[in-house]
This record gives sequence, C-alpha cells and structure tokens, in this order.
Amino acid sequence: MEQKRDQSAAWRYLFLPCFSWVVLLSAHGAALAQTVSDEAIAQSPYLYDPSMSADGKFFAARVEDDPLRIFSVFRWNNGEVTPVLGMRDSDELFVNWAQWLDGETLLMSIGRVGGRKVSIRVEGKREKYSTRYVAALYVYKVPQDGEQGESSIWKLDDRVSLISTLPHDPDHILIEKMSPRYYKWNGWRNESEIYKANIRAPGDMEIAQPFTRGIHTWLVDRAGATRIAYGWDTNGDPIFRMRPKGETDFIDYSHLREDVDKRMWVLAFAENENRIYVSSAHETDTRALYLFDIPSGEFVEQIYHNPDFDVDSIRYDERTGKLQNVTFEGEQTYTVWFDDTVKDEIAKIRKTFPTQSIDVHYYEDYSNFIIVEVSAPADPGRYYIFDRIQERLFALPEQHPALDKALLGRQFASSYQAKDGLQIPAYVTLPAGIETLEDASQLPFIIMPHGGPGARDFSGFDQWVQFFATQGYGVLQMNFRGSSGYGLAFKLAGHQQWGKMMQDDISSGVAWLVENSYADPDHIAIVGASYGGYAALMGAIKTPDLFQCAISFAGVSNLLDLVAGADNDSYATRQVGNRFKDRDDLSENSPIYRAADFGIPVLLIHGRLDAVVPYEQSESLARAMRKKKKNVEFITLPRSGHGFNDYNDRLRFFKEQRRYIRDCMQ
Repeated sequence: MEQKRDQSAAWRYLFLPCFSWVVLLSAHGAALAQTVSDEAIAQSPYLYDPSMSADGKFFAARVEDDPLRIFSVFRWNNGEVTPVLGMRDSDELFVNWAQWLDGETLLMSIGRVGGRKVSIRVEGKREKYSTRYVAALYVYKVPQDGEQGESSIWKLDDRVSLISTLPHDPDHILIEKMSPRYYKWNGWRNESEIYKANIRAPGDMEIAQPFTRGIHTWLVDRAGATRIAYGWDTNGDPIFRMRPKGETDFIDYSHLREDVDKRMWVLAFAENENRIYVSSAHETDTRALYLFDIPSGEFVEQIYHNPDFDVDSIRYDERTGKLQNVTFEGEQTYTVWFDDTVKDEIAKIRKTFPTQSIDVHYYEDYSNFIIVEVSAPADPGRYYIFDRIQERLFALPEQHPALDKALLGRQFASSYQAKDGLQIPAYVTLPAGIETLEDASQLPFIIMPHGGPGARDFSGFDQWVQFFATQGYGVLQMNFRGSSGYGLAFKLAGHQQWGKMMQDDISSGVAWLVENSYADPDHIAIVGASYGGYAALMGAIKTPDLFQCAISFAGVSNLLDLVAGADNDSYATRQVGNRFKDRDDLSENSPIYRAADFGIPVLLIHGRLDAVVPYEQSESLARAMRKKKKNVEFITLPRSGHGFNDYNDRLRFFKEQRRYIRDCMQ
C-alpha cells in the first residue's frame, strides 16, 4: 500500500474551483441524451464517507477513480485543499473504515479477505503480518504545519470493530474482538470480548470485558463501562441484560426481547446515563423512539413517532448523549432535527437545492462544518461542505463525472394493489424525455425487486436503474410485503412468504403496468440481486408468461441451505421457514429443486468471494438447469463478493446485462 503512487490521478478532481452558494450541478436541456457507455455507468461514486477532523483543518475520504481506489486525507483551508495522505488499495489490502479521534489523529482499519502473510509500505517502512478480514488498525497522526506525519501499525489477526472512541479519554479506545472460544447449539454462535487500547502506544491493550457465555454484543457508556449485553442462551432464547450506572450487577430484561417483532432496540445512552434511547413497536404499529429508564425497567417517554413509517436511526452527541435528530424511512430517509440552530442551517442549504434530497453526512455540535450529500433520482449528486461560521457552501467533486452530460430517467412514486388488497408502494423510472407517468405507453420494462428482503427501495439515484433507463427501458421497483420501514403489520405480512405472497406482489406490479398500458407485455424482463435475484428466479418458474427473460445476481436458489443451522428464533427461521417442519414448503419454493420448471432464459451472475449468499448457490443451479436442458448462462465474477470489489467485475456485470437484455427483448 504505497502512499505516493498514483496520487495525482486520485486527487485531480479535488482541485476544481469551489464557489460559495453556487450550484455547480450541470443543467440538462431538452436535447437527446448522449449514449451512456458501460464504462460511464459502471464508475464508482467518486467520494465515499467524507469526514472532518475535530478542528476542521482536515477532511478524509475514500477517493475512487476506477480502477484506482485510494483512501486520502486533505488539508482544508477555506475551500482550498492540499493532499496529505494517500493509501492505495492493493490486491492484498484495503481500508475498511476510518474514524477521526481528534484534530490530528485518524484511526483506520486495514483488511483483506483471506488468511496469509502480506506486507505493506507505510511512511517508507515495510511491515509484514498475517491477515484475516481485518488485518490491522492503523493510527495516523496528520502532519501539522512544517511537521512530518507519524504512523504506526497495530497488528490484529482477528476480526475487530470499534466500540467507543472514549470521548473523555484522548489516549484510549475500546475495540471489540471475536473470542476464539465458540459453542454450538442449533448452529454456531461466537462471543466477543472488549479491549481497552492505547492509541499512543499501538499494541498496548488490556481486556476491559472478558467473554461471557452466550454474549455476542456489548454496549458501553461514555466512560467505557459495559452496561448492556445481548446474546442467546443454549436453548436459543434471547439474553438481554442491563446494568445501572455505578452498580456491579446486571438486571435481566430478556423479556423485553421475547416478542421478536416488537422487541426494543437500544440506540444510545442518553444524557442521564441511567436512561437510553430505544426504538420499539410495543404500543404502535410503526417503530417509535422512546426514552427508557434502566433501573426501573420502564419506558419513560415517547420522544417521536411517525404513524406511517418506522423510526430508523438517531444522531446524538457522543460526548454528552444529547439527542440531535431522528430519521425515518419514507420515500427518502427524512430527518427531524431537535436543535433549532441546525434546523435553520439545513433550511438555508435547502434554499439552494429546493427539489433535491439533502442527506447530512457529517455533523458534530463542536464542529464548524457540516457535510451534506445532495442528489436526486436523475442527478448522481455530490458532497458539499457547509461552513457554519461563514454560511458558505463549498462543492466537492461530482460523484459521477462521467454522467455529467447524460440525460437520466425521471422517477415517479406510486402504488398498486396486491391480490389480497394490500397497497404496495412502488417507484417507476422512465427514460429521459417522458415527463409524467401517464405519458408512458407500451414501453419495454425491467421489473427489479430489491434484496433483503427485510430492506426496501427509496426514491433516489440508482446506477443499476439508470443503466436500464438510459437504454430506453422503464424500471419498476416495488416494496413488496415484508419490506422494512412500513410498520409491524406490513413486515409480518411477509413472514414465510418467500416465493408465495411476496412473489405475487411482484406479479401484481407487472399486471398494474400492463393494465395501465405503461408496459408492452411482450417486452418485460425481471432482474434482481440477492433476494431480488431469488425473486427473479421464482418469476422465471412461477410466472414465465410475464417475462421474456430473468437475470439473477447473487440470488438464493436453495432455501433449505439458507436456513440450515438457524435457531428457532433466528431471522431466517421466522422470515423463511423452519428447516424441519417446513421442509416440503422450502423445497417447493427453492429454484434448485424446480430446475425442470424454468420457462424462460436465465442469466446467473455471482461473485466468487460472496460470503452472504454462497457462490455454490448459483453454481449448483446452473448445473441443475443444464441437466434439464434449460436455457441458462452462468457468469463468474472472480474478484467480487455480495457486491463489487473490483471495477472490471462491475464493468462486466453491466456489459453482460446489456447484451443479454437486448437479445431477449428482440
């Protein structure tokens, strides 16, 4: 991992001029769109996860100028940027995440998938060590004026995660490490222990919380004391324990997690550290935000509730526990701010971008800067740094500069009725030039169910969707029953409905498009990834008359394998089915056991390194379909997992789809 190599390529866009309060996004006229190349659509967003140092003198971000991927640090001075550090991803290593600890210290996790000895060069020195998923923590002291940067490698052979930066202890952090001790009951569970680590002397750490039988997650307060424990006992029942501040004994609150769908989730410690912010659906259909008192075991106050959408997350001050905002999942992720000053600042930014989505990516009470991402369904967007003192907005590079002149498709929010009358929220993206949904007429369409399935689609820019829209296809995305964000009843309606009612919701979307003459019924394909890939396969089996072909990326093909080893309370068992009592049903809805029933051509694409849906799920299905003389193609992406680790793989992903859809839609 070289610091200087190829830095100029990664930084060249960062020397674009910045202007205060000027919209730098390109204006699209009414002319025909340029042809969007596969190379342009496959480009990664240019910046990932930008963040400011506590003093506002530096910002850090992953810079992607495909095929280069460089984690970079820049000196920031009133809109002028100077590169300070560049760590290029290699075949062996990559930067997992980065966290500012103070104004000059950056903590990075460096990792790789594998398990062999590698070496990297940092600050001119060569270090060798063995690696697994997370190889090391890298502590970097950013150079101040006239100084050299300092760095050190902290070798760790196990998977670790950052638990707390200990805001009141500048010399230490808490990291969670998976214990080498495991136990087995209806599958494998690992336990964790917490270490207190000295960032001024990397490698110097001590156990702060030893592993405890059954506990896989610890939560700590601002002083670093372990106060909350999650886990499972040997019977598969939940463990949930909390400890009042200053006391040694934990109180058993496992009953609060027995109802797995209404259970409460701890979000953060409040200003009074005997109280916590939690989300729960114990008295409402959509999850609400509450203040919960640990010593009494009571819900003290409902802080926020939206009757239509679940509370998603909160932002809070890690130093004080002060609640800053709450988000919920509507058509977009909406934010409710509790601080009037920030609320006014966001309103000022919104005046500049009245029709676009504004996502606050970085904000701290003590910082003079806010980083926002501004985008829209037909606008790939960019990040902006807002100077809170000067009230000036500085533009960072465009996220997808290769799409700057492309006319992208407009998106429309709608809904349709499922077979049982349930309303299914949906998004329709149409090729550029079609101004309303009613103007769509007999278009070729791509049906694109989302992954998860306990996830959902939103209104917003989507590379995959725009890839099809720029070729003249309409795209339908639906949030079928079981999708997240719409409350408990909508979620429960999808339980154990893989291949059944959830699949019917997708078919109802096709019927809605055809009945309204939006889609040409003879030119429709179904495409998806992960669960969406599974849904594409089941569409090719159950309703082949609706589609001309199907594409599955990393799709599940064997439900029995999916739930193998799952305990009775697991997500897989509740969402998919029990591997014993539901065996026949799981087989009936597994594409691998229905190879003879495929009625249309199928393209399977899978990453060789997939650790979520094993590569063998697609490999076995392709073999089974060939034995039944079915029309199947199988493409392996050698350097990718459940997503894309490699630009060439991502480029091939789009090229192969363009070819395949073009041929099957003829």
